[in-house]
Amino acid sequence: MADFLNEPFLKMKLDDLPPEAWKVVSGGTDGGNLGELYRAIPFLFRGVDLRANAMTAMPFSIYRGDTEIDTSANYQNEIGFLPELPGLLGLIEAALAMWGKAYLFRSRNLARTLAVRYLLPSSVAPRIDEERGLTGFTRRVGSRTIPLDLEDVVYMWLRDPFVELGPPTSSAVQAAATAGNVLLNVDRFEAAFMNRGAIKATILAVSGNPDKDERKRLEEWWQRVMTGIKNAFAAKVINADRITPTVVGEGLEALSRSNLDEKKARAISLALGIPFSILFSDAANYATARQDEANFYSQTITPDGRVIQDALNAQLLSKTGHRLVLHPEQL
Repeated sequence: MADFLNEPFLKMKLDDLPPEAWKVVSGGTDGGNLGELYRAIPFLFRGVDLRANAMTAMPFSIYRGDTEIDTSANYQNEIGFLPELPGLLGLIEAALAMWGKAYLFRSRNLARTLAVRYLLPSSVAPRIDEERGLTGFTRRVGSRTIPLDLEDVVYMWLRDPFVELGPPTSSAVQAAATAGNVLLNVDRFEAAFMNRGAIKATILAVSGNPDKDERKRLEEWWQRVMTGIKNAFAAKVINADRITPTVVGEGLEALSRSNLDEKKARAISLALGIPFSILFSDAANYATARQDEANFYSQTITPDGRVIQDALNAQLLSKTGHRLVLHPEQL
């Protein structure tokens, strides 16, 4: 139990946590290389977004016992602590795509659940004992660690054959990271190439034996007048008897960018479990696109939906006598 609670009969509540406990959630940039790839690679961003949107649109019903009390068609939050359930489902799916794991914080007292909040997966670590198994979680915010009881966290872990107990060591986005890194580096090369005025990497050979200061002045002059897009088409006069430019780098023509884009986009599409015709809407005819859409839901979204449904029911809704049922067949 967190040591900052004043009333021993209360369990952890959102308001009990210090303000810095939610800094990452409210605007952090955590995520490392995966976060950078997600924000910079359009194919990857779009793919994760497609999975999240598909889960957000998943039809569902909520039951109390055998009585249906709420549906996605006219959601009223009859449970009381899940005001934005469709959006939360999409956020969970995005986390599963990015990290293969998702976490929710359950604010509660002895009587009932008060609120449910999404936690950034990279800020949460399970506490696993060799004998007792999973005993709780730790929330990391900067240099501060916040212990969370097992009952405070709803966790969802995708299967990993290399893990006996705990979150997976891989994810769809991690599998796509190699292709994403290639595209990211190509983008950086293009940006750098244009920033230096579309000038290929060049060595200046100078006759004689100029001293260090002279070489530095020449280098600074070259950087100043020959780089930057504003100088890309400017005429420059140099003494050819003293200075010989030698191109040692390649330009944009060496990238064959269109083929590279498609090759890596297909790798990203495969890793994310999204048919290429969905990631690229003009990549197939109508009949093929319809079949690919059906495969996307049946092979990617529905299995993740089962993981989410089972975790929410077992760890959260069963405590209040409720049950969530997803209806992928209605899509």
